[in-house]
Amino acid sequence: MNKMRYSLGLSTAALTWALSGAWVAASAQTATPPAQPAEAAQPAQGPMGVYDSIVSFGQSLAQKGVFLSLDLHENVGALLAGGVKTGVAPVDQISGAAVFDLQTILGIQGASFHIGFDQRGGAGQPQGLGGPGGIAGTSALLQYDAESLRIGLSDFYWEQGFDNDRLDIIAGRTQPTTDFMFNDLSCAFVSSIMCAQPGTFYLSQNSSPYGYAQWGGRVNFQITPQVYIRAGMYNENPSQTGFNYSGLNWNTENSVGVFAPIQIGYKTTFANATYPSNYYIGMYNDSSSYTKPNGQIAYGRQGYWAWAEQTLWRPNRDTKQSLTAFASVLVYGQGTPFWGQYTAGLWDRAPFGAVRPDDAIGVMASLYKHNESQAASEGYATARSDQWALEADYSATVVPGIIVEPYVQYVINPDNPISQPNYSSGSFTLKNDFIVGVQFIVELGKVFQFPQFDAH
Repeated sequence: MNKMRYSLGLSTAALTWALSGAWVAASAQTATPPAQPAEAAQPAQGPMGVYDSIVSFGQSLAQKGVFLSLDLHENVGALLAGGVKTGVAPVDQISGAAVFDLQTILGIQGASFHIGFDQRGGAGQPQGLGGPGGIAGTSALLQYDAESLRIGLSDFYWEQGFDNDRLDIIAGRTQPTTDFMFNDLSCAFVSSIMCAQPGTFYLSQNSSPYGYAQWGGRVNFQITPQVYIRAGMYNENPSQTGFNYSGLNWNTENSVGVFAPIQIGYKTTFANATYPSNYYIGMYNDSSSYTKPNGQIAYGRQGYWAWAEQTLWRPNRDTKQSLTAFASVLVYGQGTPFWGQYTAGLWDRAPFGAVRPDDAIGVMASLYKHNESQAASEGYATARSDQWALEADYSATVVPGIIVEPYVQYVINPDNPISQPNYSSGSFTLKNDFIVGVQFIVELGKVFQFPQFDAH
């Protein structure tokens, strides 16, 4: 299995190199070749002919109302110091989607149908870095997956817009991941410290994260072009998660509750504001049961969040070169191993200006506040009430759609979420974690210039 994972990593790196070379070659074709007699004309040959054919294929599909995407991620992180034991943890993810524009295909005004799949592999638990059981000995999710997941259906839902999408409804097999507590910076960093939601979110209630679909839906209403209110409701069924998840079991036999979030926000973009901003607040109610530290069964847990994102500096409105500050708060009521998670950071777009217009540098810090009595009742071995997770990334765009992202992470007071001693000292108090790594991203839709679906 490890050989297969490393092979996938090498294959992703090789694919990155090959595709970037093909894209550069395509961009270099600026001169017009001499005209040839009609009878001597030949179809395009070689790699560029194949590239152009794929580009044309994607654009032709979009004109017919079909939009495709396929993304490949390979993340190799190395714990160099601290934690339970040092080591290297490769993880990979493949996600794809097809959107069918039913207004174009069938003439149904404002309608579209979305199908997605997701596959994850790699070290997972317990050889992975962060998350319960990871070698770093921290609940901080230092990589984007904590376990392997065979290919499965991640989305299968209908989306319906009304009044030029002022009212937008989703219903079907889905999850709340990209609709609540989510924004353009959530997954700009390598880790899941705040991707897609702050990492404690997944350890504090029973909704399904991205990759696992459940019955549910949400309604979004644009009060103004910048102000919205959004509410959703999702079935909770933890039995339909884990490695054997396929997404094809649609029964609700083992449901444990309902997850109901609501959010209101204000958002501007680079297209309609000199200094874009994004602010929102929200809450959720999880109706499933949990066990109190005294052993009693209780029902209903709540979480409350706020996000503030503001562009502070932008020298030229014709570009996205800018410096953005962000901060978030996520606090919980009773029944979770955390009282809250607090995050702040900076995102610097085009730090070298026109020389590297699509690169970015990011830094962030996140504070985890533990509910020690509840954590202990759930099997956590938390020794300290506070834990800090820090990360710095450099996102280098090789060509549009291909990104190489080296990163550094540091965890202060790792909370040792599973009862296991430090291998070297025999103590439950772990030394601080120091991690370095690199992530490769290939977004084939961007590489081949496939149009993206934009609601009518």
